Amino acid sequence: MKFTVVATSVYDPTIRATLEFTVVNVGVEVVEIRTEEELRAIHTNEGGLSLSYVLMNDIELTAPWTPIGIAEVETDSGQIIPGTPFNGIFNGNGFTISGILVESEEPLFNAGFFAQIGATAIVKNTTFEGIVNATGWSGGIAGINEGLIENVVSNVRVTVTGTSAGSLVSVNRGLIQYAYGIGKVVSETNPNTSGRSAGLVVANDGSMIEVYGDYQALETPNYTAFSPSTNPMYMLPTVDMKTSSTWASFDADVWYIENGTYPLLKHEGFVPPVIVPELGITIKNTELNHDVEVSSELQINAEVINPEGSEVIIYALKEAVAGVSVSESGLVTFDTALISANFQFTVVVTIDGTEISAEKTFTGVYNPEIVDDTVYIETETQLLNLLAGQTNPDNLSKTFVLLNDIVLTSNWTAIGIAPNEDEGVVGVPFTGVFDGQGYKISGISMPGGGWNKGFFGYIGTTGVVKNTHFEGNIEANAWSGALAANNSGTIMDVVVDIEVYVWGNNGGAIVEHNHGLLKNIIVLGKAVSDSGPTAVGLVVTNFGTLEDVYANVDTVGTPNLVSNGGVADDGTHIISAESFVAAATYVNFDSATWLIVDGQVPQLINEDTVLPEVVVYIETEAELLSLLAGQTDPEALSKTYKLKNDIVLTTDWTAVGIAPNEDEAIVGIPFTGVFDGQGYKISGINMPGGGWNKGFFGYIGETGVVKNTHFEGFLEANAWSGALAANNSGTIQDVVVDIEVYVWGANGGAIVEHNHGLLKNIIVLGKAVSDNGPTAVGLVVTNFGTLENVFANVDTVGTPNLVSFGGVADDGTYIISAESFVAAATYVNFSSDVWTIIDGSTPVLKQA
Repeated sequence: MKFTVVATSVYDPTIRATLEFTVVNVGVEVVEIRTEEELRAIHTNEGGLSLSYVLMNDIELTAPWTPIGIAEVETDSGQIIPGTPFNGIFNGNGFTISGILVESEEPLFNAGFFAQIGATAIVKNTTFEGIVNATGWSGGIAGINEGLIENVVSNVRVTVTGTSAGSLVSVNRGLIQYAYGIGKVVSETNPNTSGRSAGLVVANDGSMIEVYGDYQALETPNYTAFSPSTNPMYMLPTVDMKTSSTWASFDADVWYIENGTYPLLKHEGFVPPVIVPELGITIKNTELNHDVEVSSELQINAEVINPEGSEVIIYALKEAVAGVSVSESGLVTFDTALISANFQFTVVVTIDGTEISAEKTFTGVYNPEIVDDTVYIETETQLLNLLAGQTNPDNLSKTFVLLNDIVLTSNWTAIGIAPNEDEGVVGVPFTGVFDGQGYKISGISMPGGGWNKGFFGYIGTTGVVKNTHFEGNIEANAWSGALAANNSGTIMDVVVDIEVYVWGNNGGAIVEHNHGLLKNIIVLGKAVSDSGPTAVGLVVTNFGTLEDVYANVDTVGTPNLVSNGGVADDGTHIISAESFVAAATYVNFDSATWLIVDGQVPQLINEDTVLPEVVVYIETEAELLSLLAGQTDPEALSKTYKLKNDIVLTTDWTAVGIAPNEDEAIVGIPFTGVFDGQGYKISGINMPGGGWNKGFFGYIGETGVVKNTHFEGFLEANAWSGALAANNSGTIQDVVVDIEVYVWGANGGAIVEHNHGLLKNIIVLGKAVSDNGPTAVGLVVTNFGTLENVFANVDTVGTPNLVSFGGVADDGTYIISAESFVAAATYVNFSSDVWTIIDGSTPVLKQA
């Protein structure tokens, strides 16, 4: 026999050296096969699995076929039970076995014409035609190959109800050479973009030399399907598969090669077919990876096969891709403002006036230098362009800030490159800062197989990922994690709502390898493995630190803190559903970053978050004084305060907040919360002495609301002051102002000093008094806001002015007669739910 030894470069499979050997063994008996019965006798012949067979003619099977040999079996525990493989020689002599039908009502794995081809076996010079219907892990020629398969054709339709269908074989651990597959392959469970789906082979742990697949006939682009990947040199369209130049390395003594047909195995009596040349078209580009930084354009090289005249080629993109366009001449150009860092585009060429077309998919890369140190991201396009697949170290050192939620509609490629000691990959880390500002990235999708997968490939020691909610799905063979394959930096204040699904072992619900700090993390996602919940964990390995990291035991999918070695969590991080929503669990979380409500899962706060009302009830003078008198803490000034009863002050009052003062460059500290008196009265207000910009409130901010309160007391100042506030930019509504404002100079306001906001439904029982006379004061000192249904008694308010500064007299709208002041008709726009209105009396606030 002849056999060939080929040494192939692991870096470039096109580089190889070949030696052919001939071995003569006169002691080997060759069994000739001419009939279906003789073919089936391989199963029953004594030592039949080790004999040498040769076909003498084509054979068509007329009944279901039982695969030759018995394949190995892997138990649930991972133990391999050896099978009984075919270890002989099967020489088809150029002939065809057709009518193959392999199926079973019982679960069927590792099926094919052969179940398993052993390490010493040779299968060659045969065309296989038929159907294989199995549960999973099956191929047209064999379930498992450990030997030599050469000069074969698989025109077998392989369908698995589960996963892993291969046109040639399911698992190759041997050598396959000079072969091709054209039978359709289907996994009914996994689409072709997912791992363990359908391909020319499923898993290749051996060698494949000059092995081709017609991706149109197979209906999959996958050269290998375990971790889906194509190979544009060997996965070709039908037109290229029927082009003689494709098969230049095939032995013309073994194969009949001609334009217009797939290669055919020669045999005794072989008659070349009559070939009618057919018009076709193909794309000849073999370099399918394009770096836009190297060249901003790409010429598509299309060729018409068997031209009949002056055919016109139409170029188009199969689907629109941002920043990619193709001209009438087939020149692809790229708009660098729109393209992603990593992107794909498919060019379709069509012969004008026909339906004859071809297509080819290209991968583009664009990683220009990012100039700004801080980059703000507010669209999916920006996120993809800047970070998906980003591997430029300088770019990975920047600060990236989200400005809003982002929904991804395209598959995600990891940021940076994970290190891999086994393969000598050092890795390229993210060393900057990613700050989500409390916003969410949803739609994260990383399908298919692979290892060391995660949203980030590698977070370096200086890298920080924080304040972000991540949501999506990651699928891998094994050894992967939700946020990162390798974290050596800091991941802090994040929500991880990513499902990590690994077919094998070692998936991390947070990260794969942790060498850094994981802090203040809530896990809403889960880790799932075909091997069960103990094959995954919160992390795969841990050489770092976890602080305040929590997952719900009912949803995280694993009991493990660390999957590698099966280190179960002791209840510190994987906690009960009750504890998961208990506010006490998150006592170390920053309330400025997280919204924590007992009974709910904490959520990150962003600018769009509507914070729940924090109500502080006040029922004593001491509480009112301690909480609000002289209060300048912005957080305290943002809360909601409610009176529970009338309060009489016996101590001098200090304003709430600090009034702004442009002359003294004081910005001010506003009250931005809500003060709801619930109809009750604060009396005894006393603010004696001099000063300016005085009032019960120093400054009411734009979001501040003061309502449903009766204020009673006395305020004394040099000038420029107001009863309720020195500066109101918010809302004062449904209040009674019974405060006497006395200024020695000018500009005192019976309601407020400066009004930039809304004064609504206000009754003024107090007055404004100045040593300079009634025209030196007014209801307000300045007004740049709005007054609605504000009323003062002309006989008691002490001034004719609406606005004191500039002496703007009221026209009778607000300062009204004593009769009108007690007329129910005056208060028609006052709410009867808030006020008690009786004709002939001043309205009174209703108490809660």
